[in-house]
Amino acid sequence: MTDIVPTAADQAALQRRGFLRGGALLAAAAGGAVAASVAGPVAAQAAEGDVLTASFGFTPFRYLDTRTADGRELVVGSSKSAFDTKHRLKKNAWMDVAVFPADEPGIDVISAFVNLGSRGSTAKGTLLVTDPEGGKSSAWTMHYGKGAEVNNSAIVGVSLDESGTLWTVRIYAGSVTHVVLDLTGLSATVTVGSDEERRGGRAASRGASARVTAAARSLAR
Repeated sequence: MTDIVPTAADQAALQRRGFLRGGALLAAAAGGAVAASVAGPVAAQAAEGDVLTASFGFTPFRYLDTRTADGRELVVGSSKSAFDTKHRLKKNAWMDVAVFPADEPGIDVISAFVNLGSRGSTAKGTLLVTDPEGGKSSAWTMHYGKGAEVNNSAIVGVSLDESGTLWTVRIYAGSVTHVVLDLTGLSATVTVGSDEERRGGRAASRGASARVTAAARSLAR
């Protein structure tokens, strides 16, 4: 009887399920790329297969600014009549914002690291950024005063948009406000090529990081 060898896809699924126990989310807060194991963050490598699970930090990319037409281009869905005449998100409304291309070969996003901000609000309120499939929570990502410029960071799950080509997050507003969103990092499973696999260790990590960063930059406004 021969041993059953997991496929790369099976390994990726197992890594994904064990990711939150690995501590790579905490490592990502410090920037850079580290592989996540069930035991904890270790030097990134592609041992025992061609898929690694890692967290990648990079210089923030602006993905949303409702004050400009260009800044609204990555809004891919919203609740009915979600915006006022000045394109501010209304009270109790939501919008879905793309944060990474889902058709990028060999990259499967687990969660996004974001900076969320309120601009020009008409009253004090709250903002929540969350996984679109997770539903609205009673908790909030940030509170703000009327007209205040306030930001807060969050680690958030992602879901595919209706086209299946973009990973997205959802933003809820507790009062009328403009919203900005920056992407500061990602957790993802990355399939490494044979050359990267042979190099292993930090070299493979740098190659994966460059691919993830380039894909993230392609959506930046």
